[in-house]
This record gives sequence, C-alpha cells and structure tokens, in this order.
Amino acid sequence: MANLGNNWQFHVDLPERFEGKDGDIIKEWLERLEDSVRTVFNGDDAAAFNAKLKSILPNRLSGNAYKVYTSFSPEIKANYALTKAELSQVFHNDDFLTIFRDTLNARVRQPKENIQVYLADLRSLTKQAFSSYDQDQINAEVLRRFLAGLSPILRAKARELDVLSIDDAVHLVKNVERAQQELQKSDKPIDTPYGTFTPTNNTPVIASIS
Repeated sequence: MANLGNNWQFHVDLPERFEGKDGDIIKEWLERLEDSVRTVFNGDDAAAFNAKLKSILPNRLSGNAYKVYTSFSPEIKANYALTKAELSQVFHNDDFLTIFRDTLNARVRQPKENIQVYLADLRSLTKQAFSSYDQDQINAEVLRRFLAGLSPILRAKARELDVLSIDDAVHLVKNVERAQQELQKSDKPIDTPYGTFTPTNNTPVIASIS
C-alpha cells in the first residue's frame, strides 16, 4: 500500500509469480515488476530502488524460476542488476527471436487485434531481437515489420502514401478501419483521406484507395 499524504492510500498489485515454465520469458515480467515498485517508490535513489527490487524479487518467483534463483551465488543475489541478467539468460526464447530476426513478417497482426497491442508487441520483440540497435534503428525496424504484418490493402496504401513513421502508419490503419466499421451501419459510400469506401451486399469493401 502506498501513502500519498492527506490520508490518501492506494494498492499496487505486483505481477503474478513467475514460475519459469517452458517458453516463459522473464524480461517483460521483470519490467512489470519494476513498474509496480516504481509506482510506490519514493525518491530518485537508484541504489535504494534496486535494493527494494532485490528484496521483493525472490518472493515473486516460484517453481523452476525460484530453483534457478537459489542456485545463484550470494554476490549475484545481492545485486538486482546481476540477478536480472542471470535470470534473463535462462528464461528467454531464443528460437522465436531468431525466427523474428530472420523473417520480416514473423509477427503479423492477428484478426481483430488492437493496433496498439500489435505495435507494443512488435516494439518489445524488436528491442529483444536487435538489442545492439539505437533508438532510430529500432524505430525503423519496427516500422518495417509493422507494415509487413498488415493486410495487403493496407500495405499497398502505405506504399502509395510513402508512410515514413509509425504514427502515420497507425493513423492510416485507424482511419481505414473506422470507415469499414461505419459502413456496417450505413448504405452510403464513406470518404476518408485514404479513399472511398462503399458497401457491397452488406459487406464493407474499399472501392478506391487512390
């Protein structure tokens, strides 16, 4: 429980215990743990913040993950950054990251998947697969893979418009899909900055994307 003063208090839920089952990846879980602790941590002292994480972490591990943790030396356990690095070496998924690195459309957008969820997952995977890249390189790689995972019509429109940023790509997707949703409630063509949409047999289709 965190105290905000003036008798205001709130609860912060820590992530569920990490078990270390086959295929479990700890990197994102550790980021969630850090975000939760940061919410209630007072001050900017990095050493104190890491000390707090060091004390909480063992209690949030179970199963195989806790067994691995107990095998670490006292020196590693005493340093949260070292513990994090060691756990990350054990609980990761190199096979998929290798496929992701080598295949442009390894992670495509799933049917009805929220565009922001798709983007967030791509960002996370790209950072893991290309850990030596700087932020500009990460952004360029995310954009390439974001577009590669869209439907053929959206990819074609993105090429036509020469989309050069993630923000523009997301804007394109949202506008096209909003028009398609509106067509389900209307029998009239809908004009958008990206083309005219018309209903055909109650099925929304893009009549023109020029």
